[in-house]
Amino acid sequence: MEYRPFGQTGIKISAIGFGCWEIGGGYGSIEETEFVKAINRALDVGFNSFDTAEAYGMGASEKSLAKALGSRRKEAVITTKVGVGYPDKPNYRDSSRQRVMESIEKSLKALNTDYVDVYLIHWPDRTVPFEEPMRALDDLVKQGKVRAVGLSNFKLDEIKTCMAARRVDVMQYCWNMFDRRMQTEIFPYCQENKIGVMAYGSLAYGMLTGTLSEEKAFEKGDWRAKRGQEFAGGGRTEGSSDALWQEHAATSSAVDAVKPDNQHCTCRMPESQGGRRQCRRVGMVDIRCRHERDRYDLRPAWGGHHARCLAGDYLGLHSQYCESR
Repeated sequence: MEYRPFGQTGIKISAIGFGCWEIGGGYGSIEETEFVKAINRALDVGFNSFDTAEAYGMGASEKSLAKALGSRRKEAVITTKVGVGYPDKPNYRDSSRQRVMESIEKSLKALNTDYVDVYLIHWPDRTVPFEEPMRALDDLVKQGKVRAVGLSNFKLDEIKTCMAARRVDVMQYCWNMFDRRMQTEIFPYCQENKIGVMAYGSLAYGMLTGTLSEEKAFEKGDWRAKRGQEFAGGGRTEGSSDALWQEHAATSSAVDAVKPDNQHCTCRMPESQGGRRQCRRVGMVDIRCRHERDRYDLRPAWGGHHARCLAGDYLGLHSQYCESR
């Protein structure tokens, strides 16, 4: 496993992380016993980055992660998030000081720990001045309840506003071979300011794993079921070549998704029903793409319009909490 400095936090983070949204619900049925095995196997092969959030089952994911880590908590760098998932709030978002302070206590209890390594605002709440949650996060660091703080899914001008109130230690965004939007402005800004970067959706919610087929039937409780055949087909269009797909999906896309140029970046891999496959990818961290063009964008392999729909719709608008674009 390769470890990288997580911005200026002083934390060394594994280049591949373990995403825990799935165990909190939204990806169909997942056995907690398998989740526990996958977490421990990930620790065994060098993972130390584990990403969860209050909104993933409103504490369910955090509780499962705590159970899985057990006595191995000190081996893990836990990232959790606050600020989304509240039905009584506009767009389900709330980043008020009161919410931040209340939610950290709930997360600490659910995670069975007295501190969180990284605490992020999950989605921007534009009904509250950004200075308010940033000052609340800073207070949590001073109290020793949080080691580092940051943002997820914020626009560049919003990041700058937050930075004026308190340094942003870590940023998190969707990033994969379909969706490369953040490379234009966000990632260069993070690199310039030595802000750690976490990528989620690194395997495009399963589309880049090579495990989906046109016959795949998602469970009713799986959000991907709403996209039907297009999602199950792994993003292939009518005229696309299976050989071309295998070349890209099995090598360039899946591999390079976890080998970003930013030395402060880590990529989160989903755990859902694939813990063993995920752990086998550890050996891919040092593999580079054969074609330089493949490093930046996989979309041309499927044609312009359909691929843009994939990147803009499924991968950017996958839940009711996501940003309107």
